[in-house]
Amino acid sequence: MTTQQQLQALLARNEFEDLIAEIRLICLQAPNDQHGNDLVLLVSQYNTFLENEAKLYAADRDVALAKVTDSFQDFIQMLDIPKGDATQAEWFKKHQKNTVEQIVQSPWRWSVVIAVLSLLLLLIGQLRVQQTEFELKARVKKIGLRLAQDWSIGTGYDLFLSRFELENAATIPSLPAWPVKDAFVGLQGGRIQLNALPIEAGQSITLEADKKECILQLANGSTRIQLDLLGTRLSLPDIGLDTLLGEIETGDESLNLQSSLAPKMWLSVHDSLPLVLPELQVDSIDFNYKAEINPEEKTDSSGLLNGSIQVDQGIHQLSKGSGLSLGGLQSAILQIKPRNGGFDLVLRGKARYLSTSYLGQRSNLMPTWLQYSRQNQAFLFYFSSLCALFAVLFPLRSWFIKAKN
Repeated sequence: MTTQQQLQALLARNEFEDLIAEIRLICLQAPNDQHGNDLVLLVSQYNTFLENEAKLYAADRDVALAKVTDSFQDFIQMLDIPKGDATQAEWFKKHQKNTVEQIVQSPWRWSVVIAVLSLLLLLIGQLRVQQTEFELKARVKKIGLRLAQDWSIGTGYDLFLSRFELENAATIPSLPAWPVKDAFVGLQGGRIQLNALPIEAGQSITLEADKKECILQLANGSTRIQLDLLGTRLSLPDIGLDTLLGEIETGDESLNLQSSLAPKMWLSVHDSLPLVLPELQVDSIDFNYKAEINPEEKTDSSGLLNGSIQVDQGIHQLSKGSGLSLGGLQSAILQIKPRNGGFDLVLRGKARYLSTSYLGQRSNLMPTWLQYSRQNQAFLFYFSSLCALFAVLFPLRSWFIKAKN
């Protein structure tokens, strides 16, 4: 015998002709033809839909079809025939509905709500944001950087080199040929003007303060140094060379020096002027370096002397020797001011990882979602507004469904 489940399957596929034929057969077999008049009205409603279907817009056609489908659905449920085996999806839906109703009607429902909210609060109190803004103000002795943009030192500043290491150089009028391939060079006296010291983006450099000088070393790559000299003595201690460049009679000498693969340069200015380094954008920054304890042993040390780092309105103090790790920097702008054997620096940007360590104790500075929402009023306002809107509209969902049908 045909079951309600089979009729509903025909209705779900919109096979109305077959569905009407099956219903007529069921009504003929029923005693006293108790559903005959209802079936006539149902078929009349379906025929009216077919006659007007071509005249309706798509949205109106969907509404009319939904009304016909609901009428057939109600009629099928009135038929005195077996319901048939429920599908797995129907069983799960019914079971889920019963479970929800049991929870809603249970005297423990508020305990369940409080438990869920507590777990949610615990979760947002443990999960950390993926990215955060920060501002670091610190005094350091030594730092390592990887440049995110081309950086040129010397242009527009009164800088000079007192010492440097290089691999080779352009022809110098005072020397018939460059005497050595790799030499430590000293420059003294006269006028020494550093016109340009360009460093390409992506290169890693180390900056270290040494009294009134700044030691800059490239970890990889090379650079070309442009110098103007007048009355300056150039010395190469390794071979005992000492010569005068840019004599008064001959005029200035301009040198283009090609550095070695790990060049090291000592930058300085005249005693009466401060040493100025231009602002730069960095991909990464490192305050740790290898410190030599004895000739056979080196250990990690921190170049941080003091300072503070602000993360989402929270300020964390840094002590001498504190370790600071920053990962995944984005739009990080660094300002460096050499002063009294150290550097005063300001670093602003975004990071995907922030942590400090002191005496072996590490602390993660990335805020949790709970801290982020508490410290960012705009986020808290929009989140609260969304929750309030949901609380108002959710109970009205049944009214909208009824109005549509």
